[in-house]
Amino acid sequence: MVAADATQSTVPTDEPSTSGVASHPACAQRPVGSGTTVSNDDEKGDQESGPGAIRAFNHGYYVLRSAKAARAVAAPGAVASEYVMQQYIDQRPIGTRHCLRITEQAPNEYSVVLTELQPDAAPITYRQVIRTSTTGGKAFIQSIKSVE
Repeated sequence: MVAADATQSTVPTDEPSTSGVASHPACAQRPVGSGTTVSNDDEKGDQESGPGAIRAFNHGYYVLRSAKAARAVAAPGAVASEYVMQQYIDQRPIGTRHCLRITEQAPNEYSVVLTELQPDAAPITYRQVIRTSTTGGKAFIQSIKSVE
């Protein structure tokens, strides 16, 4: 799932901007229960677990600004095409950061609170349910659904 309301077109960059993310009130580390992780821009993620794949997807999307990198951890057909996703990424202003709160609801099913921090704008919060699967020892995103 890719949702965007931003209207600015930008040029992708490979340089992450992580200053101030963890200190932002919307992303501040806070006590979390069992099965919950909180992460921010500087966590690249991996494919060793569902939460790792979720972090890797968002790192590709927000830090690398690359639909190709984000889609690399998604199962075929799980998210928008590379072309469409890149258009949404490019609409976000340069310097947009993010943080995640990931809570396991069931095996391979996670409640995710994604906070997007655009420069000079109020935080935008997206609530999602993300399902993952493991193939060949690697975790992949199976689906991303918005929760209202």
